This record gives sequence, structure tokens and C-alpha cells, in this order.
Amino acid sequence: MSEQNNHASSLQQAYLSLIPLRHEYPHVKSYAHVSPSIQTGRYFFETFPHGSKTLIVSGTLCKEGIFSVILTAKILAAIKAVLPYNNDPSELAEILHQEIAYSNPQNIAVSLFLGLIDHELGEMTYTIAGEFNAMTVSSSSKTVSLLPQTGAPPIGGILSDVAIAQTHLLSSHDLLILIATPLSGVAITALISALANQTPDQEQVEAILKDTLSSVQSDLAFSLNRWIPPQPIIISNQLKVHFQNELAEINKLHKVVELFAKANHLSKKIQLDTNLILEELLTNTISYGYQDHANHAIYVEFKLENGILSIQTEDDGVSFNPLNAPELDLEDSLEDRSIGGLGIHFVRALTQSLNYERKDNLNVLHMTIQCESAE
Repeated sequence: MSEQNNHASSLQQAYLSLIPLRHEYPHVKSYAHVSPSIQTGRYFFETFPHGSKTLIVSGTLCKEGIFSVILTAKILAAIKAVLPYNNDPSELAEILHQEIAYSNPQNIAVSLFLGLIDHELGEMTYTIAGEFNAMTVSSSSKTVSLLPQTGAPPIGGILSDVAIAQTHLLSSHDLLILIATPLSGVAITALISALANQTPDQEQVEAILKDTLSSVQSDLAFSLNRWIPPQPIIISNQLKVHFQNELAEINKLHKVVELFAKANHLSKKIQLDTNLILEELLTNTISYGYQDHANHAIYVEFKLENGILSIQTEDDGVSFNPLNAPELDLEDSLEDRSIGGLGIHFVRALTQSLNYERKDNLNVLHMTIQCESAE
């Protein structure tokens, strides 16, 4: 058994991130600790930045050894492969289950935490397969909150229920604590009591975790993750932003339009019209503009002068000129209308001018809107 564990340890060092793990990305910082007595291959932690979001991953395997290390490597490789075109935590959990369930001769069950943090909003969408202790320490109120379980069984066995995603809104510099080792109710209560009213400083929380839990168990594996929001954007009458080619970025678009409208005292109607126009254009580009699964940036520039709002979009998708779309006959039935025709109709109707050019392999669309100030 000792020789097998040595082989497992060698594999772990070769294929998995070493512990302690430290990742310091611009908007998420992660640190993981595993006590020396932990069995090889039982626990893993990883962080995956992806566009305007970061995926936090942690897992607990029911067995140790070579097969557990191999299974962990397979899970992390699958996440890395799937993430560019599917980052929904509940769907990821189901995909990972399908990936490993039929090539798991040791019947190793994996309890899994998947949490996707939006850099701009601090909103974390998460799912838990199996039982996993996850909690947050608030930087403002200094309170400790246990994240609710999502009710799905561990992956790798018989997945009778699909993991349902939940959301949790993080505040600036809140600390997300993931404890991979199983804890008793007594240990959880003691830990929450020890963390209460503490500043969520990483070193201090790490010391509390070790001191509080060492009295009830010898093994401890945990990670500390902190969301650091972007610096506030000072919005003038001119703003250029970019969006990833993901439909989830439409939420960011709405926020940007809202902030620009408020900063420049634009009416609610102009804000709604701008949202409608850009949502139609970006949705078309994201859905139909690319022939690969790579990340692409779509740029939108706003400029307000003399009551005229100028908007320019740029993308490196396939050549598409919306002005070539036929005029929409509103007398036609829904079945006779072309796909996207109604959306292009709204873009034309709500803009004062609309011009397109293909420049340097980019689609460049320029439009203007006659503005009115908010009352």
C-alpha cells in the first residue's frame, strides 16, 4: 500500500496543481491548504479564469490512491475543455458525471463544488453535488453564512437528480471558504462561532480554521477565495467597452447602458431603446457570427454630443451587413418573416442613421440616436 501511495503521490505532483495552491488573478484570489496527514488523491482545488468570470472548483473523493489521482486529473481536464462553451455550474456537474461515470471501475464517488463568480457584479452561481461545506465571511457585516446545499448526489455514481444552481451575491472582498474534509455539526458550529465578527483577513481566517478544527479532527483540506471587484468606472460622455461572445454578457450590456444613461442624464426611453438595439445586434453576433468555439471580443463605443448619441460596434465575426436584410413587411405572417428580420426592423426604426462597413476583417456598424434628457 505504501508503494502504491508513493506512485499516487508522484502522479499527483506530475499532473495536478501542488498544494498549497495560490492563484492571484485580477478579480479572484485563491489559496488552498491540505494538512500533511491527508491521504493522496482525496481532495482537490482549482481555479479557472474565463473571460469576465472565474470558476472556483473543489472536490472530495471517497477513496485515495492512483485511481483517485487519475480521476481528478480527468475531471479538471474536462472542465478546461468544456468551459469555453458551457460555464453553467449545474450543467457542468452533469457533463462531468457523464464523463466519468462510465469509466470509473473503482466506483469512486466525488462530492463537488462549482462556483462561477461574475467579476463585475460579484454574483456567484454555484452548485454542489454531494455534501460540501461552503461558507462566506462578509467583509462589511463580519457575519458568517453557510451556503445551502443544492440537493444532488455525488457525481460518478448513479446521478438520480441533476444539481440545481443557486446564486449568492458577494460583497467586495468577501471570503468564500470551501472545506473539503467532512465536518460534524459540532465542528461547523464551533467554526462559525470562532469566525463571527472577524475581519475576513486570509491569514487570520486560515489560523482560525486550523486552530478550531484541529481539536476535533486531524485532517483538514480547505480553500480561501476572495472576490476583488474592478475599480469603479468614471463615465463621461464617451465610453468604450468590450463583451465576450457569450449570451450571459447581455446582462453586462444592460448594466453598461444603465450606467451610461444615468451618468449622462438620458431618458428612460433612450435607455430602453439603446438596450433593445444593442441586445439584438450582440445576440445575433454571439449566436451566428463565429465558426469556432474560441473567445472573441465585441466592442461597443458610446459618444454623446449635442443631443446625439453615437454608437459603434465592432466584431471579428463572419461578414454580415444588417443593412442588406430586406425591409420587413409587417403585413406578413410570422411564418413568412425571415429569421432576425423583426430585430433588424427595430434597429432601423429606433436609429436616426445606420451605416456599415467591413474594415480590417471587422464588422463595423455605426448608428446615431436623437436623445432627450431625463426629466
